[in-house]
Amino acid sequence: MRQASKQIRMGLLLNLILMLLFILQSIPSMAQTIIALSNNGFRDGDSLVMRKVDGVQPGMSGRDAVWDFSDAVTRRVHTLLYDLEEDTFSAHEDGTSWRTVVNSDTLWLTGFENRHTLMEYEEPLPLLRYPFSYGDSIHGSFHGIGKWCDRTFMRVWGAHGRPTMTPSALGKACAKLCAMKR
Repeated sequence: MRQASKQIRMGLLLNLILMLLFILQSIPSMAQTIIALSNNGFRDGDSLVMRKVDGVQPGMSGRDAVWDFSDAVTRRVHTLLYDLEEDTFSAHEDGTSWRTVVNSDTLWLTGFENRHTLMEYEEPLPLLRYPFSYGDSIHGSFHGIGKWCDRTFMRVWGAHGRPTMTPSALGKACAKLCAMKR
């Protein structure tokens, strides 16, 4: 049971990181420093190709940061697919479906499922608030119930009751482009 709870927390953290990377990747220019639902929200049929790389130090934090990933070694490439059913967006990755919904100005994680776990959040986890700018933060608690291996009841809640997401930098990321400029 403890292992399942740890797996769920790690899955939530991974989902937060993936969604933030997707949103940041969809910002078309450096002049745009606000994540807005109209420009950066999920759309039915969106996909995101992700590369899992060896751990690298991305660089500094703060404004006008440049993260150089040109020496990163790609270990795995996979695709995150998004679809819309009624008012719920699902992100599908490696056999796991993450369900989110936009309510008012906030993107909420409402649950997930895979071959081992089915989790529904009675109190969803806030992932992002629109508009969202450098220096903003979002926090909130979550509470969910579910089943593991279709036989073990689970209950999860937010770490310390208040998970927080705060962007630590604003800038650009580059891979091959940085290598060519050296």
